[in-house]
Parts: sequence; structure tokens; C-alpha cells
Amino acid sequence: MKLKIACIAGDGIGPEIVREARKVLDKVAQCFGHEIEYTDILMGGASIDVHGVPLTEEAVSAAKAADAVLMHFFFMEHCISHIDRISQY
Repeated sequence: MKLKIACIAGDGIGPEIVREARKVLDKVAQCFGHEIEYTDILMGGASIDVHGVPLTEEAVSAAKAADAVLMHFFFMEHCISHIDRISQY
């Protein structure tokens, strides 16, 4: 089985947590003969730094196109002013 997983590492320690979670998923996939295709999506402070908003429509579309979403989201201070935009999803 081939799985499409969107990864949203978020901020703070999120990238480290998602990186380790992917290792676990890769091992499980290997044991059961599955293949995983990952897509990295920015959200929160990481997205604000690059796109000026905490969540882009492209990010939402990419997440919806995936079979699953692996997400760790840790709020950073510069996300607070954008909370309404994030919570609408």
C-alpha cells in the first residue's frame, strides 16, 4: 500500500518530534510492506515567517489531498495575532 502523508511540524520542538515520528512510520511501513510519500507543509510561525500568514490555502489543499496528516503544532508568540485564521479550519 502506498500512503500519502502530509507532515506539519509547526514550531518549537515540532520539527524534531515530526522527524522522529517519521522514522517510526517508516519502520512500520517497512515491516508491513507499505510505502510512504511525505509532503511537508508549513503552519504557524514557520508559515508566517515564509508567507506572512499562519496557514495558506495551498497548505490546506495539500493536507486535504493526503491520506493522513502527521501534525505537531506548537504555538509561538507571533501566531497569537493570527489565531482566528488558524481556528477556522
